[in-house]
Amino acid sequence: MDDERKDSDLEKVADGIAEKVIQKVVSIEEGKAKATNRSQGKATPSDGKSPQRDDGPKRSAKICVVAGGLPEATDEAEAALIQHGAGIYQRSGYLCRISHQQAATVRGITRPRGAVTITPMDRDALLDKLNRFICWEKWNEKAHGFKRCHAPAAIAQTLLARSGAWKFAPLIGVVSAPTLRPDGSILDQPGYDKATGLFLNAKREDFPPIPTHPTREQGQAALNFLNDELFNRPCLNSERPEDRGFSFTEDSDRSAALAAVLTALVRASLPTAPLFLNKATRPGSAKTLLADIPALVATGQPAIIFELGADADEVEKRMLSVLLAGDSVINLDNLEVPLAGATLCKALSGETITGRLLGFNKTATVPTAALFLATGNNVQVIGDMTRRVVVCNLDPRSEAPESRQYDRNLTIWIPEHRPRLVQAGLTALRSYIAAGRPRQPYPPMGSFEDWDLMVRRALTWLDWADPLAGTAQLESADPVRCKLRALLMAWHEAFRSAGATSKEAVTHARETQPNTAGDEARPAQALWEVLTEYFTDRRGEVRSQLIGEFIRKSERRVEAGVRFENSGSTDNRQIWRVVIVDEQRFQKIHARWKQGHKGHKGNLKTEAVGDDPHDPHDPKSPSSENFGVPVSSSSPLATRVLNVLKASPSGMTQEDLARVVGNSKGASPAMIEAVLIRLMMEGAIGKINGRLVVNP
Repeated sequence: MDDERKDSDLEKVADGIAEKVIQKVVSIEEGKAKATNRSQGKATPSDGKSPQRDDGPKRSAKICVVAGGLPEATDEAEAALIQHGAGIYQRSGYLCRISHQQAATVRGITRPRGAVTITPMDRDALLDKLNRFICWEKWNEKAHGFKRCHAPAAIAQTLLARSGAWKFAPLIGVVSAPTLRPDGSILDQPGYDKATGLFLNAKREDFPPIPTHPTREQGQAALNFLNDELFNRPCLNSERPEDRGFSFTEDSDRSAALAAVLTALVRASLPTAPLFLNKATRPGSAKTLLADIPALVATGQPAIIFELGADADEVEKRMLSVLLAGDSVINLDNLEVPLAGATLCKALSGETITGRLLGFNKTATVPTAALFLATGNNVQVIGDMTRRVVVCNLDPRSEAPESRQYDRNLTIWIPEHRPRLVQAGLTALRSYIAAGRPRQPYPPMGSFEDWDLMVRRALTWLDWADPLAGTAQLESADPVRCKLRALLMAWHEAFRSAGATSKEAVTHARETQPNTAGDEARPAQALWEVLTEYFTDRRGEVRSQLIGEFIRKSERRVEAGVRFENSGSTDNRQIWRVVIVDEQRFQKIHARWKQGHKGHKGNLKTEAVGDDPHDPHDPKSPSSENFGVPVSSSSPLATRVLNVLKASPSGMTQEDLARVVGNSKGASPAMIEAVLIRLMMEGAIGKINGRLVVNP
């Protein structure tokens, strides 16, 4: 009896467990069916007892999360964010958003309050967007239904990881005023422009319409308006003409200032643009204000201040940081170092730049769609940077230019009247485009052809001076160019077309001989001066290694119509010779150079033996061009050659002589050949049966 009762109790327990398992399975299946219906937009059957839900803020979309549905839920989330305008874009391999910054200076980058920047999205920022635009629900077992929840972090992480597969619109840059597209059409509608990838953030400003077909007269009137309102304001405490407005040195400098304003308005549509350098003769010349004017017109804010430091790696990281943030006008203010640098050159002449990000162990490729300006007092521009710069010279011709007072504060006036200024700038550019972009009588600026076509040619067509007129002077003052030209001229004067090593050049420059007055003088005085000016170490001693490195870096670069070419080697040293590639230009520059170096040969007696082979009035034979004037029969090398020949009465071949003299004294075959020609012309040596002998 007891056994039967125990069996009955066990059966009841088993039946109860089975019933609960069945209910559990049914609940799970119903939940899956409801989730499927919700994701497909189907209505879910109700038994009249709807599960209780948490009422919260209304959202634009709804997504139900189920186990195993992470990829699909991420797809739905991306589609919902795009459909409902969440303001998320893709740029340089990152998701980003448009933001407004507070005034701050961080690691050499200074931004004004309210500056519009492009900010990368991290996980938390993306979760905020997901929660603001989407109502999230997940299955709740206790409630037997879906219950509201926060966006899963896994959704944000998955979406951020889909670089290269996003459907978000690409963002090239943000503009704060109407602009022109690359084809010249007008972009004046606020919001995202699909044709260019630009976002027009108008800041609730009302810009007047830009005429689509303005005449040349309208374009000229627009430029005159910009000049009068921005650059030609009356000075209240001075009547000097040079104190009216900015103290531009030439008309081309005023044109360069206008070009900077026009470039700022259309920079986002140009692949590249040159840097504008405001170069003043002294502090207080308003060069920083002049650099802020393009930014105030184009963005309503002063330019971003960028510190150009000495650490190239740090400069590259900070450069990537400002470009990634979408800063549109960047000012390298108050330069105390020469304007140069590989990173800046790449940012100016390339459409993108790649490098490591500041504060992150990541690399990025970002667009270089920013206008770069620089200011400084008598700034030097070095090397490749000279062809990437438009210079604007300021000369106030005053000891205290900062004391000048004007009728308006441009930093306040420009933002208040910005719509009219923007309209004038774009009207001037549109007038040139509407006229069919007439050809102009000069070649385009290399690496900046699109800028040249849209901005520079519009200015000259509208009867303004060429903004590049001051760049030629900038190139002439390039210290690298001056150094190369000086070395080429002095090297040619010393060796003519013969080759020599850098060590031989130092040895030859140090040689002294008695002049007509009996004093010691240097035959290669010009070469000695160049070497002591440019190629000395910390102790002030001339180093042949510095000379060789510089020539190698400048090999085959034409300057003043000549260039250095490699002419072989001797004793593991390169032999360099000067080769003329433009005879007419060389004659012109060489004549001026010789005029400035009269007397550098020290009045040596050998000076009478030939002068300049490129002088059409020089009567000496062309064969003398194979040696330099300073190589004479009394030089140490010539003395060694004569001694070797005297020790061999039967004579020597030129090859044997070069081997004996060169091995013992380190002279190159080219130098020996130059000495032999000199000695033969003076009758000191001759040839018998092809062998060199000393004449009796």
